[in-house]
Amino acid sequence: MFNLFMNNVKLKLQLFIIMGLVFIVTLGSLGGTGIWLYQKTQDLNHADLLLEKSEVDFAFQMDEWKNILLRGHDDKAFEVHLKRFHDMETLAVKHFNDVREILAGLDVDTSGIDLLIEHHDSLVLHHQESLAAFDRHDPLAFREIDARTAGEEEALLHELEALIKEVEALVKTETSALMRALVFVCITVIGLVVLIIMMYARALTGRLDQVVEATEEISKGNLSARLELSGNNEIAMLGQSFDNMANSISGLVNNVQQSGVQLSSSAVSISATTKEQAASAKEQEATTHEIMATSQHISQTARDLVNNMDEVARAVDETSGLAEQGHGSLTRMSGTVEQMVQASQNISDKLTVLNEKANNINAVVTAINKIADQTNLLSVNAAIEADKAGEYGVGFSTVATEIRRLADQTAVATYDIEEMVKEMQAAVSAGVMGMEKFSDEIRQGVDDTRDVSGQLSLIVEKVQTLAPHFESVHKGMRSQSDGAEQIQEALSQLGETIRNLNDSMRMSNSVVDELNQESDRLQQSVSVFRFDG
Repeated sequence: MFNLFMNNVKLKLQLFIIMGLVFIVTLGSLGGTGIWLYQKTQDLNHADLLLEKSEVDFAFQMDEWKNILLRGHDDKAFEVHLKRFHDMETLAVKHFNDVREILAGLDVDTSGIDLLIEHHDSLVLHHQESLAAFDRHDPLAFREIDARTAGEEEALLHELEALIKEVEALVKTETSALMRALVFVCITVIGLVVLIIMMYARALTGRLDQVVEATEEISKGNLSARLELSGNNEIAMLGQSFDNMANSISGLVNNVQQSGVQLSSSAVSISATTKEQAASAKEQEATTHEIMATSQHISQTARDLVNNMDEVARAVDETSGLAEQGHGSLTRMSGTVEQMVQASQNISDKLTVLNEKANNINAVVTAINKIADQTNLLSVNAAIEADKAGEYGVGFSTVATEIRRLADQTAVATYDIEEMVKEMQAAVSAGVMGMEKFSDEIRQGVDDTRDVSGQLSLIVEKVQTLAPHFESVHKGMRSQSDGAEQIQEALSQLGETIRNLNDSMRMSNSVVDELNQESDRLQQSVSVFRFDG
């Protein structure tokens, strides 16, 4: 019943009921005890007052007895005093009986009042006997009658005074005892009230202690702690709210743990992808350095060809002048032509080397295209992984987009390089063919000069017709030199782009490392919670 009361009654109503019960117990105990003590004290005081009145009545009775004896000769006075005597006697007897009844009701020893009543009755009997023997007309008869009862009256009066003192002492004693009883009752009532309050407080704090213990378990990480309090009062509602809160916290921590695991897995995957891209970027950078070195070599070769073509042009001019001077210079021209043959052979060899270098550039460009395609594919994969990572992969998604853009630019640049190399190969092939044709013609010219001096004019004409061809070759060589410089500039830009890509990769690795650290801290934060019983 008490548990039902504690579980289902609201706290305000519980306090009201407990305080009402305490008030009723206190008021009933103290009020009842006080009323009883007051009534007992009043009865004792009333008994004392009645005894004092009895003393007064007895004194009046004795006075009327004296008047009866002294004025007995007067019939009228005798009757008046006799009536008063009997009235005082009756009143005294009534007071004695009332005192006896009061003392008996208070469980007080009545032997004293009983003895007094007995002596009073005996005195009344003696008075009656004395009145029967009293001769009212004898003036001296009163002395004899008075002497017969005087000692008994005096003894009864002393006995009455002693009884009054005894009752007064009893009143004091009983009052002190009653006060002690009242104090005892007060202490008992206070103890009972304290006991009731302690029982209620213990029952109330016991349920609160359960809440505190469960809260401490939650704070220690034990998410399985539950109260499961039954009832409809505030504490039961608090326990139910606590259980709901614990369930919510358990679900939240479980979700956080799962998210932490997924975050850690995604971070590891992103880190691996970033490292792969960084390795690819390093390979691209190394390849770019190789291409730049080759491009520089091609550029230097083209400059050498331009210089050689300048020399050839000057030689042609000199040859034309010598041919016009006449046959006398034919021998020197033949030697010069031999030099031209040798120079053309050198040019042809260098053009062949240039053609081979151009083929190497094509191979390098093809490798760059493959690297750009792979980088583009890796950037797409990185963007997909960044999207999976959510808000934590926004920065990496930006980096992946930049990588993809750089890869596209690399592909476009390599395509331009490939076209330039093709044009250079075509020009070199044309130069080689021209140089071969030129060598054949020079050889034929040497043979002709040895055979027929008259063919000198034809040689001069042919030399003059070769001048535009040399100019064309010269322009082609300059174009090739400019193209090589452009290739070198493009490769330099590509190298800078790859270096920027490497910097971005390092930043991505740093972000991924921070993401791993945050994931580890998150796992450590939620690892203190447990779900076991």
